[in-house]
Amino acid sequence: MKIVIALLPFLLTLVNARIDCGSIVKLEVNFDDVHSHGITYKKATVKKSIPVSVVYNVVSGEKPIEIESIDWMHDNVPIKIGDSDSQDIYYSTEEASSGVTVTLHIKMPTSRVAGTWTLTVNTKTNTKHVGLCYVSSPPVIRSRFGAVRGHEGSPLSVLCEVDGFPEADEVSWQRLVENDDESNKNKLVPVTNAVFKQHGKTKNGIMEWSDASKSTGFYLCTARSSLGSDNLLLEVRIKSKLAPLWPFIGIIVELLVLGIIILIYERTQAKRRRDEERATLIKQNPKSDRC
Repeated sequence: MKIVIALLPFLLTLVNARIDCGSIVKLEVNFDDVHSHGITYKKATVKKSIPVSVVYNVVSGEKPIEIESIDWMHDNVPIKIGDSDSQDIYYSTEEASSGVTVTLHIKMPTSRVAGTWTLTVNTKTNTKHVGLCYVSSPPVIRSRFGAVRGHEGSPLSVLCEVDGFPEADEVSWQRLVENDDESNKNKLVPVTNAVFKQHGKTKNGIMEWSDASKSTGFYLCTARSSLGSDNLLLEVRIKSKLAPLWPFIGIIVELLVLGIIILIYERTQAKRRRDEERATLIKQNPKSDRC
């Protein structure tokens, strides 16, 4: 009871503080057709050329708000943001009749800015004004440069890394299979030799093998939420157990080839020398040769 009484003034300041979001913010997304390895799928990308502004209306009580400092969190992770407009992400403040308006400016948004942005206004009277605003977006799967690599006989996990808010509900996986006919079109079939695990709030966000020996190939992951879906083709490459030995084997093969070349050369030279010696003897003693 004593602890509750001691914290009562602090709790009251949090309850009395109110921050309203000025508007609903949604990232603008393009959907492009991607033609790759005999299939076509839709890929989402955020329009970086359209800036995003998140407005917080900090409503004061009887007394005006005197700001001491401002703190930010993105998806519950603290992030340092300044008030200089030379930065890609910055904030500005403006006096309003009801209090203060704080605006978060994102000049070139990417899919990673989607989520929950938490504003904490620390005042000179040691009170805190805390508010949440959301930047929504359909699922956008992060592109991957290069293949997912594993080793023969070892386990392997492949993550379909999805941005967006609300979070993607589910990810589905398909494997690319080449057609037997001469057409350039391939087909996609469900993955049956792997297990799927949840990643965050996203069902089947991780595809996993206990033995990745037979997992080489291309896989299409599809993420879905209430706002839409996105796709990405991933490549999985598996190294053979003998892979570390190939450089050593290559050196041995090179030495063997070099040895064979030297042996053939020496035999050829020896035969040539014998022929030259025989020709010299014939010239020096032609009668003995006729005998």
